[in-house]
Amino acid sequence: MVDGSHLAAGGRAVDFGHDLYYSAATLVASSPGGLGSHTTLARALQVLEAATGLAVLTIVISYLPSLYQACSRRETTVSQLDARAGSPPSARRLVVRAATRAGWAGVNDYLREWEEWSAELMETHLSYPTLAYFRSQHVNQNWLAALCTILDATALVVTAAPEGTVEEARFTFAISRHAIAYLAYTFRVAPVAVAAQDRLPAADFEALIAELRGSGVELGDEPDVLRERLERFRVLREPYAVVLSERLELALPPWLAPESPTDNWCTTAWH
Repeated sequence: MVDGSHLAAGGRAVDFGHDLYYSAATLVASSPGGLGSHTTLARALQVLEAATGLAVLTIVISYLPSLYQACSRRETTVSQLDARAGSPPSARRLVVRAATRAGWAGVNDYLREWEEWSAELMETHLSYPTLAYFRSQHVNQNWLAALCTILDATALVVTAAPEGTVEEARFTFAISRHAIAYLAYTFRVAPVAVAAQDRLPAADFEALIAELRGSGVELGDEPDVLRERLERFRVLREPYAVVLSERLELALPPWLAPESPTDNWCTTAWH
């Protein structure tokens, strides 16, 4: 036995390596290989470390299912965007497709459903930040792209629709913006003042407004006024999306994705 060690091994001297081995063996409740504690303090530490090992195992067993369930709920809703907003999703597809089917009321009703998803996303990812690194199992999908698509869509709808027709979309925008801002703070990434690349240049905005008109819905104002109003919404959340995208290496969705047969439900691994 050496000075400083509280272990004995049949009268033989022990060193720090024996101490480390004994500690690891006690933590995982395996045999310490002939080593034994010989003082009251050493025995107390042995019991404490054995209890700690059981506690760690219990926490891991309970923690992993919680992560899996939160990730599964998140991805189930993200996958539902495919048929409505494309792969990758875009606000243009989401809003135009919904508006063509049921007008602003239909868009408003659909966006209401995303309020709960955004709130749950915020709470689970603040509690378990590691969830942000869990990737989707599907091509061209990720939770950040889904969140940004909903933010884009709600901002566009609140901007373009006649006043008072899409109040639920306002609430969804509010909780979704709350989520993306808090997540940026959680990952210690400060929002940038200006995005390196404009995701919605003037020409794309004009094309988007023209397509909305073509879908038969009524616009709340003239395009120039709508553009100015939309920019105010973009400033509220796009800087957070850019820095989160860079930190987590998740692609941001386009505003204007061309119509094509590339939606995930239209393809298979062979085509």
